[in-house]
Amino acid sequence: MLYMEYYTSFNFHIVYINEAHAHNEWPIRTDPSLCIPQHLNHQERIEQALRLQDEYQCAIPILIDSIHNIFSNLYSLWPLRVFMIQNNKIQWCLQPKNPGFYDLYDLQFTLQNYNKLMKPSCNMI
Repeated sequence: MLYMEYYTSFNFHIVYINEAHAHNEWPIRTDPSLCIPQHLNHQERIEQALRLQDEYQCAIPILIDSIHNIFSNLYSLWPLRVFMIQNNKIQWCLQPKNPGFYDLYDLQFTLQNYNKLMKPSCNMI
């Protein structure tokens, strides 16, 4: 896992946002444990983020977007974005190679290059 390999050089964070495939809006899942309704308030979003962290033993710290989706709307996060932020500026953003396909090897390559060149203090979101 990239986090375990690079967490001493980079600060990683997950930003938990609104449900992309909420059961009550765009129901595409059939497994009842994955049928999650859209969050109606901040507490529901917090509970789902904690569920994610617990069920998947996620070691990456989780930040939670506002119920008004301010972070998501500002950075066009849906369905997935990975940013490298340094000195309060986005230095790099993982881009899809094809619609809906993100290659995490691009992230690994970028982390390796940053790590070899500078050993930066960089935030991963």
